[in-house]
Amino acid sequence: MKNLIPATAIATLYSCAPVWADTLQEPRSVTVHFEDLNINSARGAAVLYQRIRYAAEDVCGNPSPQRSLALASRYATCVRGAIAGAVARVNCPSVTEYAAARGIVPAQAPIKVKFASND
Repeated sequence: MKNLIPATAIATLYSCAPVWADTLQEPRSVTVHFEDLNINSARGAAVLYQRIRYAAEDVCGNPSPQRSLALASRYATCVRGAIAGAVARVNCPSVTEYAAARGIVPAQAPIKVKFASND
């Protein structure tokens, strides 16, 4: 099943609901299908990214507008982390580039550094 990716949020760390010490709560996940896409194309990468984003928003549970700023911040962190993890699991340069252009750096992504010579 190469074209399935779970968008998993670390619900125990970023959930808006309280987590009790005696609870063994599994992180929520949603499977994102993309067997219908050519993810090596710009269009396919964009569509997959949107699917991943929607899944991450669902998994992280969008807080209501009346909630505190701290909960909104946790939600945003959860979404970004879930997207980054899913993009890393896809491991496709076009999807990674699309995400990076939107400020998402996939987990475990190699950092490219260019050095300029003064010679």
